Amino acid sequence: MSKNGGVAAPRHHHRHRLSEHEARRRLREAQHHEEHAPTRRIRNEWKRIVRKREHQVKEVVRRERVAHHPHVVEHKHRDGGFHFTIEGGSPTERLLYACRYAHKTARLHYLEGGAYQHGWALTNVPADADRSDCSWWYCELFAACGLRDPLSGDPIRFTGSILEKGRPVSRRYAETHTGVAVVFGSGAGFHVGMSIGNGPNIWQHGTPTFRKGTFDQFGPGTEVRYRAFDLVSR
Repeated sequence: MSKNGGVAAPRHHHRHRLSEHEARRRLREAQHHEEHAPTRRIRNEWKRIVRKREHQVKEVVRRERVAHHPHVVEHKHRDGGFHFTIEGGSPTERLLYACRYAHKTARLHYLEGGAYQHGWALTNVPADADRSDCSWWYCELFAACGLRDPLSGDPIRFTGSILEKGRPVSRRYAETHTGVAVVFGSGAGFHVGMSIGNGPNIWQHGTPTFRKGTFDQFGPGTEVRYRAFDLVSR
């Protein structure tokens, strides 16, 4: 009780965000005070506090729900524009969410060659002179999802590098695991996609931009190899 007879609500100076458990504890505390208030005026003051803390609980629940599911985070780029990353959820959930997001939002552009730009896997590179091809996208997807670079920073980033650096796995493994590089063609290969993990299906970058495909999309006679990378956070 304050000096003038009103409610002196507990002061909480949180340097960290409230957890759902703590927010609900504080709500129950306020509800108890409201229920046992000695006068109508004090009860009404605690009622206002209860409403405020009910809102806090809803916000904490919403925030924690977002944190546990993949979602887009916007970052200011050094050139003044913005690029995006995916946070929340498991590595495989982030990769698949990133592919779906890019499919819906990325601008149409494909170029084998040009300047290599980082940070544009979800929207595509900003300029038509920038490189934007299948192997670029495969590697940049990992970066956008906070995962370790499949090529460990190797500046030579093409299907041959992916074949060399990745762990050879079977078609069956690729059909049941998300993130496997599916490389088409003999020798160094001519195209790569990312396994979805639900059958012989991939996400890929080509023409049109960022679309689905299959392990067999180039028909019989085309060699297909599979390379796995550990989905480890950077």
